[in-house]
Amino acid sequence: MADLCASAVDPLEVTAGLEAEGINDEAARSYGHPDVFALAEDLYARTPRRPRPPGAAAAPWQAVPWRHLLRGVLFGMPGLCYIVGAPMLHGRADNVLLVFSLLLSWMMSQGTAYLGYVWLGFGNRTAASRVLRYGLAAGLLVVVPVTV
Repeated sequence: MADLCASAVDPLEVTAGLEAEGINDEAARSYGHPDVFALAEDLYARTPRRPRPPGAAAAPWQAVPWRHLLRGVLFGMPGLCYIVGAPMLHGRADNVLLVFSLLLSWMMSQGTAYLGYVWLGFGNRTAASRVLRYGLAAGLLVVVPVTV
């Protein structure tokens, strides 16, 4: 109980600890206090503060290398359109159309991935997968007619 009282930020935290240990108002009266809250305030006032040192911070830039590799391949996949389409290009208009569709594909994939990660950040995997599904469908509906 001494560690809890020394690292508590307010008497309510001590109260929660006392109640978790099974000390109720009846037990607090045996210590000369009318209720658990008064006992907690007394313990909090008598105990010098010794806050716990902060734990080691997680390294924010440490990542799993295969994830970066997979993302790079995934975001670079629209570039494969150029390799596949290059032999079929016969004029300037064809080149412009291919570059435009490539940039549009990259823009759609980056936007969809960003929105998916935003939903994952909120802890909503269902919404993230929905964004990816609808983003793929929207991307196909926009890019395919432009390139055909």
